[in-house]
Amino acid sequence: MSLAPTSDIPIDLAREAVHARLRSRAAAHCDRTAVTARELAARFGVDEQAAELAGLLHDWSREEPDAALLAYAEMHGISVLDEERAHPYLLHSRVAAEQLREDFRGIRLDVLSAVAAHTVGVVPMTPLDKVVYIADAIEPERAYPGVEELRETAANCPLDTVFGDVYASSVAFVCEKGAVLHPMTALVAAQVERETGTSPLCPKDGERP
Repeated sequence: MSLAPTSDIPIDLAREAVHARLRSRAAAHCDRTAVTARELAARFGVDEQAAELAGLLHDWSREEPDAALLAYAEMHGISVLDEERAHPYLLHSRVAAEQLREDFRGIRLDVLSAVAAHTVGVVPMTPLDKVVYIADAIEPERAYPGVEELRETAANCPLDTVFGDVYASSVAFVCEKGAVLHPMTALVAAQVERETGTSPLCPKDGERP
């Protein structure tokens, strides 16, 4: 069912749809991400309305079962890598972007890009993509080692630096779990290194961080 006829989707309509679709905890996270994304967008000169909408909708498909994510991706021509087949949750961002395209007819492409990028990233990451990725990671109720330092960086440093630090934190979390990095990670890391001079990838054994 199409929920909106134009790209100018009222934020209240989107919020109502999110709260109807997701459980309360996930919906509340989306609300906080939307607010944080709008605040970051204002600081970095990014479209605030687009940032708020993308932040609100970014987890549209997060509660889909693994089998449903895989089935939807295959039915709609979304490529599925081996890593995603083994861990279908990695697909939820790209599936969400396609589902939102169907559910919110005429939704802005930059909003869909930010939604699709919020899990492992895309290349290139646009400023809006970066803002939503950061907002998802540092919204006020996120609690993990280093998040306060990331919030401080977000308040004081350029966007590329902030994104690089947040992406490095995400990569480090995956490395600490002993999980395999998504193939997109190396490509996003290369963009970060070009922009900041520092790679967010985990140091190899014997190398200094």
